[in-house]
Amino acid sequence: MILDQLLWEDVTVGDLLAFILVIVFTVLLGHLAYALIRRSLQDWMSKSSARAFARLMEYAIIILGLYFAFWQVPGMDVTGVLVSLGIVGIALAFVSQQIVQNAFAGILFTVSRPLLKSRS
Repeated sequence: MILDQLLWEDVTVGDLLAFILVIVFTVLLGHLAYALIRRSLQDWMSKSSARAFARLMEYAIIILGLYFAFWQVPGMDVTGVLVSLGIVGIALAFVSQQIVQNAFAGILFTVSRPLLKSRS
């Protein structure tokens, strides 16, 4: 059967189709969750807060779906991907360290600057 044919290593055509279907379903579910959560929370909190919380939940659903999709496809080692993302995150933190320090220094100068008295 065509679904049992190997594409590479242990991954079959059926595994690849299952992976694609899980990704598509996850993205659709994330968008639906975003719309429903945003609409239900708009009455209780500000629109921007409701949008931010709904977007956070959408991203959480998509990340969980991606994890599940990679777990379903044989031969995909999710721990390797996560370790790689961690290393990239550490590298980005070191690269942007000076930028973040300058931003905090600017905020501190703005907050701690004494008010100038106006001359009469």
